[in-house]
Amino acid sequence: MSQAKALRISGLEGAPHIIYDSNSPRPGGLVPKFVDLYLQKSLKEKFGLDIEWHQAPASRLLHELETDDLDVLCFLSKNPEREKIYDYSKEPFLIGRNSLIVRKDFIPGHEVQNLQALKNKTIGVMLGVAQPASFSANKIQIFPLTGANITSRTLSLIDKKRIDGVFVHQNQVAEFIVKNSKYRDSLKVVQLPEEPFKVYLAFRKRLSPEIKNFVEQTFFKHHGDYMAMMSGK
Repeated sequence: MSQAKALRISGLEGAPHIIYDSNSPRPGGLVPKFVDLYLQKSLKEKFGLDIEWHQAPASRLLHELETDDLDVLCFLSKNPEREKIYDYSKEPFLIGRNSLIVRKDFIPGHEVQNLQALKNKTIGVMLGVAQPASFSANKIQIFPLTGANITSRTLSLIDKKRIDGVFVHQNQVAEFIVKNSKYRDSLKVVQLPEEPFKVYLAFRKRLSPEIKNFVEQTFFKHHGDYMAMMSGK
């Protein structure tokens, strides 16, 4: 990393955090805005590093992080296998509830009390995103989501009843997606009966500890600012 000129950073696609732009090498969303405000200048001053943004499907980003082609990924869940491959921030950066975006007439209320209600239903899951083990146990059919404009295409599939819903790890993200879509009058978010879902900053294993610690400390120093951005304040 001593010869590096840039910190290579990306995020798993999903509003409001990361919104991919096919016309630009730089994504939109809250993470790039946050990096511009709180990390970019100080990183340049301390380490002489610029920011280099990557945009790719989740599976490719995870591979890049493993093969030293990416330095930082925002934001990733933990599991024992992933911890062997990547380094993580000491604390989760965001905590939410696993959720589904569904049609308003599909399930009553805003919580799924029993996943048996979803038995044999078809749920969209972004390729590379970990799905709950309970999906398989309840015979929920998985529709893999890939490609560009994934959010708008997926909402259209739900609205047209091509699929029954889409899995989103964090209820805050799901609410943002629905609220800012043209389908806000026909779709809603329901939370799943799972433990809170935590996501972390993920780092390639061989990233300089000094740089890793600096990035982690900067993100958490301004955690309150990020949450304010999420709430639109």
